[in-house]
Amino acid sequence: MKVYLDDTKLEQEFNNLDREDLVAKIEEQIEGKIIEKVYLGKQEFSLAEFKESGIKIQGISSKIQFITKDIEELTKETLETAQDYLPKLRQGLNDTVNLFKQGKLNQAHQKYGLCLEGLEWYTQAIFNIISVSNQQEEVEEIENLLNDFTKSINRSAIAYQHGDLNNVVGIIQEETIDFVEQFIEVNNSLSKQEN
Repeated sequence: MKVYLDDTKLEQEFNNLDREDLVAKIEEQIEGKIIEKVYLGKQEFSLAEFKESGIKIQGISSKIQFITKDIEELTKETLETAQDYLPKLRQGLNDTVNLFKQGKLNQAHQKYGLCLEGLEWYTQAIFNIISVSNQQEEVEEIENLLNDFTKSINRSAIAYQHGDLNNVVGIIQEETIDFVEQFIEVNNSLSKQEN
């Protein structure tokens, strides 16, 4: 198998490795970077998709290329994206509350689902950012915020499953929007550190 790290062909022998072991060997060679994409022939995968693909790579003749990205560059891009996105997410949550109150349940459910996806994206992104941070005190503070947020979302999900929409609306208004405000502050703080 031919393995490339970015545009450089690696001369090591990888033929007897499975996907997980191959990724581990590549990760050993990339300090300060992460694997952004994996190409198997011309097919593109995220790292997670590649790991979970089920494709047997032993003896494969296709080129496997790992594309990396500098952690600092990726962090900066993610924080910039979040800076634009979080105010829109806050507005989406306010819109969701209004739709629930107006009895427009189909629209409210749809909007709420999109907001939850956005919240999941942001919390995963921020978790990834702090996982490479060396600011231990700040990391603990953000982890506590994320844990509190998760508990709030879980309470909201339970209320939602039981059809208690008044409770869902209350949690969104009194907790979730406040968490988004705190996420905006965290994001701004991390962005200042990056610059």
